[in-house]
Amino acid sequence: MNHDEYAAARRKTPIWVWIIIAPFMLILTFAFAFGIMTTTGVFPSTEVQTGDELPKKQLAALFEAKIILEGETIEYFYSEGLFSVLEGGNILTTDTVISYTKDEKDELFIYDIDVDEVVKIEEIEKGDYLTDAIYRIHEGNKEENWLEIWLSTENGGHLKFMNALEAKAFPDIK
Repeated sequence: MNHDEYAAARRKTPIWVWIIIAPFMLILTFAFAFGIMTTTGVFPSTEVQTGDELPKKQLAALFEAKIILEGETIEYFYSEGLFSVLEGGNILTTDTVISYTKDEKDELFIYDIDVDEVVKIEEIEKGDYLTDAIYRIHEGNKEENWLEIWLSTENGGHLKFMNALEAKAFPDIK
């Protein structure tokens, strides 16, 4: 076999290689693109963020939807949404803990509790790298007055959010 024949034989890639590599490369490309879009604020972050880390466009969407009101300052934020922060999420402001979600009809529901009304915080689920941690925040003396918040455990974000809430709700403890 001469050099040209060898080079031609070597360049021909078996079909099984394409069957294995092509889907892998496609998935890798989509994951990379999603990561870039999450980092740049096109899509919501997968982590709990501070208010300063929240992209201005996403912050404006929260104000426009009246999830947070003028004068409120976001301390911690987490969106459960894949493509938009308006799909659902949880917010800790200077005075309020907020949980919001959209139903199957795309109607927005907002639940909030003033931090000085919080009487008990329960951890419902610890969460892990695949699932969010779940907490139940109780308001006042009625057992049925509570809201549930879901927080990413990525980089300990759930702990930062909950520690800040506990410090506000129970300032005499610790």
